[in-house]
Order: sequence, then C-alpha cells, then structure tokens
Amino acid sequence: MQVSGPPEIKVQDRIAKLHIVLGIRNVVRCEGIVRHVTQIEKNLQGKYRIGIRFHKRPHELDVAIQRHIHQLESERRKMLPK
Repeated sequence: MQVSGPPEIKVQDRIAKLHIVLGIRNVVRCEGIVRHVTQIEKNLQGKYRIGIRFHKRPHELDVAIQRHIHQLESERRKMLPK
C-alpha cells in the first residue's frame, strides 16, 4: 500500500478492516498487521510504502489473488511482440 504524507500507523499495528481491490469487481476484505512503514519520497508531504502481513486470511483471498495475478500476466503477454 502507498500513501501520501506521514501515516498514522506504526509497525505491529493491527488493521481490522482491509479492503484489497483486485480489479474492477473484486474487492477482498480481511485483517492485517503492519510489517513496515518506509518513506519512498523525501519532500514536505512525502510518500510512504506500507507493508502488510495478512492475518486470518480467508481461502477466498488466496484464490482471488492467484486469479488476479494470472489475469495480469495474461494481459502482459498479449502486449509483448510475437
């Protein structure tokens, strides 16, 4: 996840409600724990990357992520010259 400005969360914080968007019609809801908060742009506001470890991940999330990755790889292959 990426945010602008210093986030109000810290490492090991528990996030009770995560909404992960995997395409237009696929939103997965789960829990997570913050693994890292890393500043990736050094200016007044700054951008931060936040690493999340899924907690109590439902099986549907694993399936949805695999399908999303497969779809992205298929689209990428179509764009490559033959």
